[in-house]
Amino acid sequence: MFSVAARAAELYTPPLSCSYTGLGEAELLCMIANVSDRAREVTIEIVEVLLIDQTKVAHVAVSVNALLEPGVSEVASYPSPFGPGSYCKFTVEGLKRTVRASSCIAYEDPNMPSYGCRVAVAAE
Repeated sequence: MFSVAARAAELYTPPLSCSYTGLGEAELLCMIANVSDRAREVTIEIVEVLLIDQTKVAHVAVSVNALLEPGVSEVASYPSPFGPGSYCKFTVEGLKRTVRASSCIAYEDPNMPSYGCRVAVAAE
């Protein structure tokens, strides 16, 4: 997505885990917003850490590419259950300070009137 000469920054969220099995649905959301004054190319990756034959393996479960105009955001999602240690990786054209990124575990509960993040963490 980025040219060889392009300068790219990477941001990562802390690892999260969810084995929610309630009546609603749960998912890992990775969100990024362009806070600069020009369009930015971004890639969002949801990395799931799997245990295969007693060995932990990182696997890109979801990858989303986008061109974000100033003030615009993008989201990638992955349904529960996802492995312990799953995290979001953001690659952005330019400097880290040109975006704000985070991840959250969101779930829908049929007994509650809203759907939203229950745990949210910032990317660094």
